[in-house]
Amino acid sequence: MIRGSRAAMAVAALLVTVGVASTASADIATLYFGAKGETFGGTGDVYKGFDNRFGGGVEVGVELLGIDLFAEAVSLGTDQYLFTANLGFDIGFGDDVRFQLGVFTGPIFFLFPEAEDAGGVDFSGSISDDDLDGTGLTVAELEEQFNMQLQAEKDLSRLAVGWNVARLKADVDFRLAPAIYLGLGGSFGYHFLLTGKEIASGAKNQALEQYEKDHSEIPPEIFDKMREAIGAEPVDKGNLDGTNFEVNLHLRFEIGG
Repeated sequence: MIRGSRAAMAVAALLVTVGVASTASADIATLYFGAKGETFGGTGDVYKGFDNRFGGGVEVGVELLGIDLFAEAVSLGTDQYLFTANLGFDIGFGDDVRFQLGVFTGPIFFLFPEAEDAGGVDFSGSISDDDLDGTGLTVAELEEQFNMQLQAEKDLSRLAVGWNVARLKADVDFRLAPAIYLGLGGSFGYHFLLTGKEIASGAKNQALEQYEKDHSEIPPEIFDKMREAIGAEPVDKGNLDGTNFEVNLHLRFEIGG
């Protein structure tokens, strides 16, 4: 899939080059904003944690000399939000009925409700003071040192961050009045996405690896038990890519053009 993503990036880059050239006669500048309702989905664990598959939000952007920059914020459920920023171009035709097709790239950011208190680190079921004999440490001291990591995990678990490498976007708009459009749109993106759980687990793994380097007196098997107890794992870089889509109904207002 990684090789496929490189090909997709190359095609997207070519489309951008062609699209910029083809919009040389486009309007100089247009500011737009609007509201929308949408249904969405995608691959990966992030898309499994929402209350429903429908949401509503806002979009605001500016088109300057054929280049588009827009951002969106969508509510996906109780304290569940999606934010994106997008840079690219679109080409279109029509007046009272307008068709647009665009290619974009940019960051994705999810925000989830605050996780329940996970409590403190508990190594007692895996490690005993006898295991640490000769290290100058006790199980209680180890727990105290790693308890600070839990708050970071709690905060990071609310987030998911990524990047739309290439996002194809299509819209058909019907002009209701000058500068006011009602439309149907959709997008399909290829992304790299990292969940807060993966970020937290990777951060704990790095912290544990550094702790192991600084405390060579502790037997390696103790660190294996600690790693399992706190859920410390390196980030699986081969499991970050995936796809996403959305279909929306929107009301759009434009200034300029």
